[in-house]
Amino acid sequence: MKREMPPIHPAADIFPMLPDDQLAALAEDIKANGLQQPIVMFGARLLDGRNRWRACEIAGVEPKLRDWSGDDPVAYVVSLNLKRRHLDESQRAMVAARIADMKQGARTDIPQIRGKSQPEAAELLNVGVRSVQDAKKVIERGAPELAAAVDAGKVAVSTAALVSELEPDEQKEVVARGEKEILAAAKEIRARKNEERQIERTERLRVVTLDESARGLYPVIYADPPWQYSNSGFAQSAENQYPTMATPDICLLPVKTKITTNAVLLLWATNPLLEDAMRVIAAWGFEYKTNFVWTKEQHMGGFYCLGQHELLLVAVRGSALPKSRTLVGSHLKYPRGKHSAKPHELYELIERMYDGPYLEMFARNTREGWASFGNEPELAA
Repeated sequence: MKREMPPIHPAADIFPMLPDDQLAALAEDIKANGLQQPIVMFGARLLDGRNRWRACEIAGVEPKLRDWSGDDPVAYVVSLNLKRRHLDESQRAMVAARIADMKQGARTDIPQIRGKSQPEAAELLNVGVRSVQDAKKVIERGAPELAAAVDAGKVAVSTAALVSELEPDEQKEVVARGEKEILAAAKEIRARKNEERQIERTERLRVVTLDESARGLYPVIYADPPWQYSNSGFAQSAENQYPTMATPDICLLPVKTKITTNAVLLLWATNPLLEDAMRVIAAWGFEYKTNFVWTKEQHMGGFYCLGQHELLLVAVRGSALPKSRTLVGSHLKYPRGKHSAKPHELYELIERMYDGPYLEMFARNTREGWASFGNEPELAA
């Protein structure tokens, strides 16, 4: 008499089932050599071994069971499957998203399910939170065929997240036509989104130019422009993280009307756009003098070397030396924050070196004693 599979523990559903060919191969191995690894039960529920149970059914072999009595079934299942399976980052992100979706206390009949946040799930699976967020989009908005393609390692989760914005029937058609079609659809969607962001940036630039929130003249300008790069086609490019501005548009900002006769500009610049930063300095009415170097513990990737530092350029109009005995070394060592965020300690450093009032361009937040020009979330993010 065929033995029915017991109820499945939610943690067992974190990982997808094996594809048919691999399941058939597992069944052949069990038929020839027996079930080498028992199926794990947590109370009355199957915690680990859905594929082995199905393979036993195919092979006509009686399943072997053993009990598990730990206190974190999710971590247990993740640990076992990461050792068995060779999953890429996108596949692990899908697993992490499913873990983050498991709400603590949602089922009173299943003991010891610990709810995990997205950062916790990301750390458990060794993926980035951004990848988990993309996976969540695929799971929630994607067609089953699209999610299955990511689970099978056929499509990157960042690509699938874009395709998930299509209507379900369109998603199914794209997936059915193969990987090249999926990539083409994602590229088209990304281009459309970039075009929409460019239109929005243009409108916001007009608003910023007319902004009167930062009235008066300032001897200290601190700026972190949302530089626009030429590598917008890459998933990790700045263009795909936040709205950017072209260098000519940054140059057009009316900074000259906001500065005193003697003023200092502290301008963040990335290495690929150093020449662009010099153009901005000149357009805003300043003359370059020197720079600080901010080094980070982790590199940021790169094409010619692994970038591990950013430059804070110092430029002046007239005479604007720091206050006496406030000079610091040009090597700044602060922890790296989220994408494009700059060290908060810079505010205190600037305040020690120069008297205000202070004006921050593209501010992420507000600070007492500082005015913020262009403090628009879409520009400052």
